[in-house]
Amino acid sequence: MGVYHNFTPGVKSDHNGPIVLFLKSIEAYCADENLDFEEKVRFTYLHELGHHFGWDEVDLARHSLPSARLDG
Repeated sequence: MGVYHNFTPGVKSDHNGPIVLFLKSIEAYCADENLDFEEKVRFTYLHELGHHFGWDEVDLARHSLPSARLDG
C-alpha cells in the first residue's frame, strides 16, 4: 500500500524518504474490504514513516505504530 524509499532495517535514514502511498490500491482494497479509506491512508503513512527510523514490523508494533504483521 506504500513504500519508504531508502529503508534499511535498524538504521535511521539520512534521507527524507520519499514516502509513496499507492492511493488507487488503497482505495480498491478499502472498497473490497469495506474499510475506511482515510483511516487506511493514515495507517499506511504512519507505517512508512516508522521505516524512516529504521523500524521493522516488530519495532513498529513496539512503538504503537501500525504494523502489517499485527494488522493482517
